[in-house]
Amino acid sequence: MDLPTTYENLYTSTYMARGKIPVLVDDDAQGLVFALRTSRVLDPERAVLFRVRNTLRIDELWASPEAVRRLEDREDVEMLETDPEPLGPDRMLKPFGAAD
Repeated sequence: MDLPTTYENLYTSTYMARGKIPVLVDDDAQGLVFALRTSRVLDPERAVLFRVRNTLRIDELWASPEAVRRLEDREDVEMLETDPEPLGPDRMLKPFGAAD
C-alpha cells in the first residue's frame, strides 16, 4: 500500500472514513496540519483551536491566538499566561505548564 498517496487522497477529500485505516503522522505538527485540512480551515492563522488537559475539568486549556482574541474581553475567562506556540523544537506538543 502506498500510504503517502492514500493519505493525500484522504486529506484532499476531507472524508476520512474512506481510508478505513488509522492515520499515522510523523509528529504533532503534521497532525495539526492534517486536522486543519480535513476541517476545511482555509487560513490556519484564523483557526479557533483548543487543547484541553482534562475534559472532566476544563479549568486550564491552551487556546490558539484567534481563540484568545475572541475570548479576551469576556469577564468569565481568565488568561493565566500566553504562549502562542504550542509546539516545542521537536515539533511535538509541549506539556501543559512547560516553560521554553
